[in-house]
Amino acid sequence: MIIFYLVTVALIYFLFRLLRLWRAGLRLRTAGAFATAHCTHISYHEDSVTLSFVFSVDGADFQGTSSYMSTNAASPGEDIEIIYDPSSPENADIAACVESSIRMHRLAFWCLAPLVAGAITLDVWLTI
Repeated sequence: MIIFYLVTVALIYFLFRLLRLWRAGLRLRTAGAFATAHCTHISYHEDSVTLSFVFSVDGADFQGTSSYMSTNAASPGEDIEIIYDPSSPENADIAACVESSIRMHRLAFWCLAPLVAGAITLDVWLTI
């Protein structure tokens, strides 16, 4: 029974994490500012890549990592267009990736939400 509770708590944690990532993407899309960044590193994963980049806002330097992408958008040393949150510049992503990131997090959220609701319902049902 304790394992069931741990799984339920883990599902709730991931659900709220997805919600936070989804909302961060929406905030970038609506209130983000564009800037040019310098690609510093590419990380290859099983079926995607992420880019690391550096950029400056009002003389302060920031580092960022892109969302997972299916294709390589740049090479190290190239300049790329990013979008960042002016109130929190460390929240930045490659401009071309923001829409796909929002869609991915929204889809994952709505796929996980019924599992969480079912786990909570089952938990209540088992304790009665």
